[in-house]
Amino acid sequence: MLKKINCVLTAEFNKKIKNREGNEQLIKIKQFILHLNSVLNENILWEKIIFVEESESNKIFYDFTLNNYNTYIANGIMVSNCMGTIHANSAQETVVRLTSPPMNVPEIMMAGLDLVVLEHKIHDKKKGLIRRITSISEVKGALEGKATTDLVYERDPVKDTMERSALPSKYLHELMDYTGKSESMIENELQKRIKFLESMQKKGITA
Repeated sequence: MLKKINCVLTAEFNKKIKNREGNEQLIKIKQFILHLNSVLNENILWEKIIFVEESESNKIFYDFTLNNYNTYIANGIMVSNCMGTIHANSAQETVVRLTSPPMNVPEIMMAGLDLVVLEHKIHDKKKGLIRRITSISEVKGALEGKATTDLVYERDPVKDTMERSALPSKYLHELMDYTGKSESMIENELQKRIKFLESMQKKGITA
């Protein structure tokens, strides 16, 4: 059924492209086609959920879901979120540790790792011991057999802010390709999320 829907949408998309019709509608169709293509991959195995069990909890939970499409591929499994932690002093050291004993992750598998977010404990004269994200790096070159990292964001210790580097973002262009959104549309989405996180910080809501 999904394959039939995908074929119909692709045909409609090609037709409208040919006739140069409805730019906004084309973007939505392209987004959905790309999403369908990602879940129709022959390497994906679908499993039926047998049951869902609810349990009571007094904890506060926050839903950080993405609009429309909120699935990710992690270790070959489709999940709703994907993040792992490892002890390392730099983004490049993270790659080295993953590909060295005892983990021995094949270097080609590093192509599935998009970002390395580095967090440090820092002693601040006014605030004491604080945790701060000090850098965000992108992983590249894994498919060529030489996985390296590019620094895209770095902490400014004076301003206590994350500053964008001059290097181009590979992940940003991948987002543009897979979502059909322009760079300005993605930037607008990022600004919305920044405002949301800042509002949580002002209210004293922490992890």
